[in-house]
Amino acid sequence: MIKYLIPIVLAFSSSSALSLNPPTENDFIDLGTSEQWLRQLYLNGRSGNKPNRRILSERFYFSDTPHIDPVAELKANYEALFSRLNHITDEHPLCRFPSRFLFIDRQFSLNSGIDPFTVCPKLNSWSLLETYSKIMITKVDSHFGNPASTFGHLIIRIGSDDERRNLLDTSINYGAHVPPNELMPVYIFKGITGGYTASISLEDFYHQDLVYSKTEFRDMWNYELNLTEFQKRIFLGHVWELLEQTSVYYFVKYNCAYAIAGILEVATGYEFVSENTLYYPPIRLFQDLSRYDANHPGMLIASQTYLPSQDKMLRNVLKSLNHDEMSTVKNYINAVNPDIEQWIQPYTADRQSYILEVLLEYYDYMITGYPESGDESANRRIDIIKARLQRPAGKKLSFETIEPPARPPGETTRTTKFGFGLQYSEDQFSGQFSLTPFSLNPLDLGNSVFSELTILKTDVRFGNSLELSDFTLIKVAQRSDLKQYSIAKHPLSWTVDTGFNCLNNCDPHDGLQIKTGIGQSLSTGSVLNSILANALLEGRRVGISGEWELALPEVHKVSGVVSSEIYYPLSDSENADLRLTGKARYSFNPEHSIELSYSRLRERSTASLRWVWSPF
Repeated sequence: MIKYLIPIVLAFSSSSALSLNPPTENDFIDLGTSEQWLRQLYLNGRSGNKPNRRILSERFYFSDTPHIDPVAELKANYEALFSRLNHITDEHPLCRFPSRFLFIDRQFSLNSGIDPFTVCPKLNSWSLLETYSKIMITKVDSHFGNPASTFGHLIIRIGSDDERRNLLDTSINYGAHVPPNELMPVYIFKGITGGYTASISLEDFYHQDLVYSKTEFRDMWNYELNLTEFQKRIFLGHVWELLEQTSVYYFVKYNCAYAIAGILEVATGYEFVSENTLYYPPIRLFQDLSRYDANHPGMLIASQTYLPSQDKMLRNVLKSLNHDEMSTVKNYINAVNPDIEQWIQPYTADRQSYILEVLLEYYDYMITGYPESGDESANRRIDIIKARLQRPAGKKLSFETIEPPARPPGETTRTTKFGFGLQYSEDQFSGQFSLTPFSLNPLDLGNSVFSELTILKTDVRFGNSLELSDFTLIKVAQRSDLKQYSIAKHPLSWTVDTGFNCLNNCDPHDGLQIKTGIGQSLSTGSVLNSILANALLEGRRVGISGEWELALPEVHKVSGVVSSEIYYPLSDSENADLRLTGKARYSFNPEHSIELSYSRLRERSTASLRWVWSPF
């Protein structure tokens, strides 16, 4: 009984205190036009007099008009949040908008003494409050099996200090509401044009881990935030406010990264995005966090932790086997209807247990979801479990620390690139300028997957005239390292590249360009080598090419591509052409690099030197 009387007493005392010092008209104008209040409201064009609402749900705003007057909305919030404080239920506005209540209470120095997390029954019983000692932002690496995942993904994790319970953490996910079995072209079109709504949802983290780490084999990075207790309450209160609230989803801007950045802005008061931001890829938030942390060390980032995918953990386990044990594991996996006891019989009891635990890791890796009855991998896993249970208890398997393949995402090369340089061809110099809104490629510092996604790259050459030298609509490339996969999986590397190198008055070898190819990639130490065989369409010619790609970005900051291409005209009146090309890049840091390129077609040689700036 006392537990419920205390909030009521506080409410009565605070109600009288509020009436003594009500905010003035100037107070409402100053706070109502402040950036921090506008962030709370999620308004488009928020610098205007009456900006549009971005949250579509009717109950998020107290104004019922399409346009929102921020000062009027603040007054309506104040009246609703700080009235009837002697009768607080879950339907009271302060229980629906705890972050707003705490924000206004502090900004107006009302000192109400009311804690929404205590007086609101549903909010008080919210499971996050039991484990909210850690608030983390998790970056999920790109996944090239799905076009929607090539940018990567972000989630918020709420967890405790107990590492043994980390899979029971709560994950906060922002995603589009996509109908089942949506066709991929429709999905891409609607995602780009704002054809979907989106909202925040809660899940146990192990669901995310199952999909990202154990099914799609994507690495993750945890950034634990260094927030004050008040900021944590604002953060969680704002998440509570956003649950079940819908907004328009845009793949390149109003996406998971933009949504999480908005929550961070409300909690911390720091600016990460602005209305002028044209697009906001997930990696951008980590780079913004790192930039802020560089100027204010330790104020926002408490720690950065690498979470390897299940396939990397399996490779780590396999490395612990000696040559004979590895042969036994391979032979057992490839054998038809094997008896596990026969394969492990030559080894000591401890090593038998160890081999069985390695095989359990392997079949956990091979099995995704809930296998159907009769699934061979599932049946073998059962046999291995039975064999392990017949031996002494105790964990035998040991794991070495897996070092991250590259630097943390916040320290990687920025994804927007400007290029300025000179080109020399046929005894003439010309200037070069390029703009790439989004580019992630093997030449970049910190690209852990050594793969590429380039969108709308535009190169122009200017001298006596202005000419288009390259316009890449999209280039997607997957580099699948043979050493980075298990003993049963050897995926191919591949590339798809489409665009133009000329729009009008084009030579036969100019115009529409399409390249697609497959090959293999292999890492040796810090060096990644890729060899690809490509089929080409360029202008009015088709061709084939061989391409060798060499990447050493992290250790020596140098990368390069060498290729030879032979083209065959689609008409009989022209001869076949051979073109040799090469490009090398040296990175001074994540923002600045230089590129040297050379190509020779027929008797014409072209060389260029370019400085590349990646500001954001």
